[in-house]
Amino acid sequence: MYFDQIPRQAGDYAYSVSAGPKAPAIWAGTEDYVDFFLTSQNRTDITTFVLQDGVAGAGGNFFGSDAYSHPTAAASLLLTATDSTGATVTFTLENPDVHSFVGFVSSADLVSLTVTAGQQPGVWSSIDNFHISVAAVPEPQTWGMLAGGLALLGYAARRQQKVRLV
Repeated sequence: MYFDQIPRQAGDYAYSVSAGPKAPAIWAGTEDYVDFFLTSQNRTDITTFVLQDGVAGAGGNFFGSDAYSHPTAAASLLLTATDSTGATVTFTLENPDVHSFVGFVSSADLVSLTVTAGQQPGVWSSIDNFHISVAAVPEPQTWGMLAGGLALLGYAARRQQKVRLV
């Protein structure tokens, strides 16, 4: 069990995960003692991922688990993503199972992602295989091709202008 926030690092990018407001603890659930997933201590709590600057996308497998940390049927989970402009997207994941992957992408930096099972009896919101992604940075070859293309357009325009003058 982890209390408070769990900080995580993925290369140059970081995030933290926490649960609350009733029980600020995160459990590592498992069904087979090989693959572990995150679940909150209190079934009605919200699990929150706080994302560092530069994260353009986040997602994972979202599903329900029971009091013994075994995956269980859930009617739905509520996921909310917020970006740096304050825009939010809420998505209701109906009948999720351990293979239910949901991802969010934004042109602005994502700042948080929350998940909750709400008031469903016997269901805790659970997360596995959490992923973050960053905005694509063009490769140097892309910049070279852009510069070459602009140079050709400039040359063609200049040549066409000379032809008209003659």
